[in-house]
Amino acid sequence: MINVLFFQKLTVNFTARRNRNAKALAEYKSIMTKERSAIVNASMEEVNTKQWSARYISITPSMEIMKQQEDNLQENIENLKQNCFTACEEDVHSEYVNNGLQK
Repeated sequence: MINVLFFQKLTVNFTARRNRNAKALAEYKSIMTKERSAIVNASMEEVNTKQWSARYISITPSMEIMKQQEDNLQENIENLKQNCFTACEEDVHSEYVNNGLQK
C-alpha cells in the first residue's frame, strides 16, 4: 500500500513539473520568436526592452544602422529613377534637336 501511494505522489509531482516546464518553454518560445522577428525586421516594437538589453545589447546599434541603410537605399533608388528619367528626356530632346525637328 505504501508503494502505491509513493508512486501516485511521484506521478502527480512529475505531471505538475512537466506542466510548469511546458508553460515556461512556451513563454520563452514566444519571447524568442518576437526577438527573432525584431532582428529580421530591424524594429523593436514587440520586444520587451528590459529583456532585450540584458541579452542583445550589442545587436541594437547594428539594427539601428541597418534601418538607416534601408531608408538610405530607398532614397537612393528614388534618386536613380529620377536621374534615369532626366537622362532619357535629355536624350530624346537632343535627338529631336539634332534631327532638325525643332521649329
